[in-house]
Amino acid sequence: MNKIIIILKLIRTKQWIKNVFVMIPFILSLKFMDINFENYFNFFMCVVSFCFISSSIYIINDLVDRKEDLLHHKKNNRPLANGSISVKFALIIFTLLIISSFSIVLIFFNIKALAVMIIYFANSILYTLLTKNYAIFDAFSIALGFIFRVFFGIFCFDTPISKWIIILTFNLCLFLAFTKRGKDFVTDGYFRKSLKGYTKEMLEKFMIISSVLAIASYTMYANEMTNLTNNYGFTITNIFVIFGIFRYLQALHLNTADVGDSGVIIYKDMIFLANLVIWAIVLVACLIFS
Repeated sequence: MNKIIIILKLIRTKQWIKNVFVMIPFILSLKFMDINFENYFNFFMCVVSFCFISSSIYIINDLVDRKEDLLHHKKNNRPLANGSISVKFALIIFTLLIISSFSIVLIFFNIKALAVMIIYFANSILYTLLTKNYAIFDAFSIALGFIFRVFFGIFCFDTPISKWIIILTFNLCLFLAFTKRGKDFVTDGYFRKSLKGYTKEMLEKFMIISSVLAIASYTMYANEMTNLTNNYGFTITNIFVIFGIFRYLQALHLNTADVGDSGVIIYKDMIFLANLVIWAIVLVACLIFS
């Protein structure tokens, strides 16, 4: 049991929440309405395959950074840093994850989905070895990773979605990446190399610009859907998106949220969570009844 817990820490199952972006095409295309075993089995395999490939990246990241992680006040608890898992065993887990993820895509999906997964993997390796050390490049690399998640879902489910959702994903994730770097100043100081290329004032401006772009992108999506369906409910969903971003920024500036780990703010802030749930319900209802 102890070994299983250590392995789960190694593959960072808590970070799998990021892979909800893979589900976006499945939901927005209303493919989830097609209730049958094959449809939902494919959905499950799609998500699992991407969770496996993302976990393989975390192992490589921990292998590369294990000496630095040992000096960090939080990261020193990672299995490779504290020596609770050997490098050899970690590489075996990495190999199994890579083989499993690629095999799932080849068996159940298509070459396009596999190509996106390979590009995602390459971008993530480049981030681990290089771009995470350079300001702006690090944030763009993170945001691109989420774009690849959406494209992976598009090709797996063969369901094209609005271009504005893709642009929104990039802008929103760019905003989240810059907010994370802002918190890193408090928690890491200059432990993270890319922080040397930022200032707090610079990051504040980047946050404002990217949040405005995210809101504008969603507004364009809502307007597009309103024009296509003549359902003004899509326009109303703008309110929840704007409130959510404002609430997120409020939590950051009042230090009532920790964004050190993915999704922590969602679990701690019930108002943010309630707003997110209501937005999702209203948006899906608009899609169904349109």
